[in-house]
Amino acid sequence: MSEKTAATTDHQERIDELEELVTKLKAEAKDRRIRGNKLQEQLDALTEEHAAAVKERDGLKTKAEGGSKQYTDRIAELEAEMAKRDHRDAFRGVSEFGVKGKDKDGKDVETKYTLNEGVSIDDVWSKLGYKPAGDVPDGEKVRTILAEGPAKAAFLFRAAGQGETPKAEGDPSTTAIRTHAATAGPGVSRSVKTPPNGERPTAGAAVQTAYAATGRKIPGRL
Repeated sequence: MSEKTAATTDHQERIDELEELVTKLKAEAKDRRIRGNKLQEQLDALTEEHAAAVKERDGLKTKAEGGSKQYTDRIAELEAEMAKRDHRDAFRGVSEFGVKGKDKDGKDVETKYTLNEGVSIDDVWSKLGYKPAGDVPDGEKVRTILAEGPAKAAFLFRAAGQGETPKAEGDPSTTAIRTHAATAGPGVSRSVKTPPNGERPTAGAAVQTAYAATGRKIPGRL
């Protein structure tokens, strides 16, 4: 084989190798393009899914914040009701309380008081400006608070062991004042007794007799 023939053969083999390599690279490039397209599609799909997830999250967050406020308000309302109940129970647990003062001789005395009939704990709180919030007071604290009552709203209280204290006129918590039956006066009885002589007295005489029985004078007469 001549040198030219050998050189030509070497070049052809090199060309064949290069063409094979080019073909291989083209195939690989094609595969990469295909994979790239698939990856791009996947990326686009993931981007859309992410955007949808963010939107849903923001929507749920808004609803959660709105619902949270609603539940928070309800919880606060229930806590206030429970506090009011506990404070009311604390006040109900004190049946009497003492108020210190001076007697007519200047000596220190303590008068025991209790709530007047028909007066509620809410009435007392309203007049004393008490707010049922915070720690529940113990019995001693309740007595201290109530001790200010007789001076601020005497009609809410009465001395322990006594009858009902008259209410202030115009006060919404006013209740009927208990009174004892009055002594029967003229006109209570409509019957007129007939004297022994059988003659019935006149109406005027009957009225005079009735008034005379009570020791009172007829109005308008001396």
